[in-house]
Amino acid sequence: MMKSNKNNTMDEDADIIPIDLGPVKAFLIRGEKNFLVDAGNPGDAEDILDEVMKEGVEPDDIDSIIITHVHPDHAGSLHELKEKTRARVVVHEKEAENIARGDFLDAPPTCLKGRILSFFLSIFGSGESKGTEPDILVGERFDLSELGINGSVVHTPGHTPGSISVVLDSGEALVGDLVMGGLLLSSSKPNRPIFAYDLEGAERSLKRLLKGDVKIRKFYGAHGGPFPRDKIVDLVG
Repeated sequence: MMKSNKNNTMDEDADIIPIDLGPVKAFLIRGEKNFLVDAGNPGDAEDILDEVMKEGVEPDDIDSIIITHVHPDHAGSLHELKEKTRARVVVHEKEAENIARGDFLDAPPTCLKGRILSFFLSIFGSGESKGTEPDILVGERFDLSELGINGSVVHTPGHTPGSISVVLDSGEALVGDLVMGGLLLSSSKPNRPIFAYDLEGAERSLKRLLKGDVKIRKFYGAHGGPFPRDKIVDLVG
């Protein structure tokens, strides 16, 4: 069970700002310390930083970049963002070598939609990215208070072996591709991921988040959402 060493006393949502990058979203968590969650596709760095600066945050003010998993639409612009922000890079230990090599993980499809999308991606490619040495490797759980934010990073495997979620003490979770939207991946109805190494493992990870010490009220996915708790409960049964 996920543990937290802080009391869950915050009633208001954290300042989570989605950064819309077309088919995928990255996120800015704004506060005394500022965090990026995910890094978009290759070539998205300028768009990400433009949106960050519109929110009054300068690139030098980004303290850390948390990568939920090493797929090209989540880690593609990490190298450039690291160079421009000098932020610390946080990733799960199982995917650290992939980040360091700039080597994206495969995306095994779980359904017809995934197989069709995989076919088109194989034709057009996903771009290239330089390797980036991570600064902080996460295991089963990492207390983010060490970096200046009330929350934790939790290992939530399934979509990839080293997928992680950011769980804030205020009741929000940024879950990468642990769940996805419906039609065109953009709806407010959560669905199981259309790519996954272990689909049943992804469901177990969602159930673990639901049973954790922090009662998560809102789940932020990179494709669709945010999803309220009751819809996630309905999804996993």
